[in-house]
Amino acid sequence: MMPAAVTPLFPGKDQKEMLFGYLDAGSGSLILQAILGGAAGILVAFKAWKARLVGRKALADAESDVDDPAVPADS
Repeated sequence: MMPAAVTPLFPGKDQKEMLFGYLDAGSGSLILQAILGGAAGILVAFKAWKARLVGRKALADAESDVDDPAVPADS
């Protein structure tokens, strides 16, 4: 004889244990916001890192132009 209630996740096991796996719209939107927020944070961090790297390179180039002995100091 088959049990009265069979769980779809565990066929053959009667439903004496409660399984909570329901996600409503609020939970789904919270998960989506967390994923999108994390992606946006990574992009902003990469952009800031890139700007810092380019800024240091530009500063080093500017300093090397000032100390360049090929350019006469009188002009």
